[in-house]
Amino acid sequence: MIRKQYKAKNRDKNVKENELKRKKEKKKGRKKEKRKREEKREKKKGRKKEKRKRETREENGRKLIIFNYNSQDISLNLSF
Repeated sequence: MIRKQYKAKNRDKNVKENELKRKKEKKKGRKKEKRKREEKREKKKGRKKEKRKRETREENGRKLIIFNYNSQDISLNLSF
């Protein structure tokens, strides 16, 4: 009888330990996934920044600043 009680206690203890391990693993997995998502976002942001181009030209004594964003020219005329 005592032996059975000991086994039952041990089983309960093991079950609780295993549940804690599973929870920790889940948390680790979530953290890894979150980190991966953030890295992907950073990569995408980097690509967007590369797409934007900026040129400065002088025409007729005026400075022209041309922004090329997604193949659309947007220009600013600045005169000094």
